Amino acid sequence: MRLLKDIPKPVIGNAFSVFLIGIGCLVVGIAVYTGTGDKTMLLLSLALFLASLFKACNVLFISVHRKYNTITGTCVSIRRQAFKRKNEVILADDDNKELTLYLPCKYKLQEGTAYIFYFKNHSIGDQLDVNLLGFGKWNLEH
Repeated sequence: MRLLKDIPKPVIGNAFSVFLIGIGCLVVGIAVYTGTGDKTMLLLSLALFLASLFKACNVLFISVHRKYNTITGTCVSIRRQAFKRKNEVILADDDNKELTLYLPCKYKLQEGTAYIFYFKNHSIGDQLDVNLLGFGKWNLEH
């Protein structure tokens, strides 16, 4: 249990939600199979469950072995990218250095709020959203 205490809460939440989605797919697949006898649905739901289990375990493995980078800062501005499904988020750190992230619009951020982002170590360039392990509000007293 000590290992789980060392993992950041947003990352645990991400892994847990992915695992719950997999369980939901499996339950729906079993229900459809029980009702109609559709083996294809059962196999597809089992495949989704196994994929979500693998992803959740992978996220936890990365976190336990600390193979992630953190980016902390206060959100200075959020701009919607024209004809893209991404927002340009500008963060300012304690030294007032600005960092620009391009994150999907599904992440609801607020200007003036401090955040911490967890990325896999091999995150490069515009692919940061693919490697985002989780994010949460950051307490400025750290």
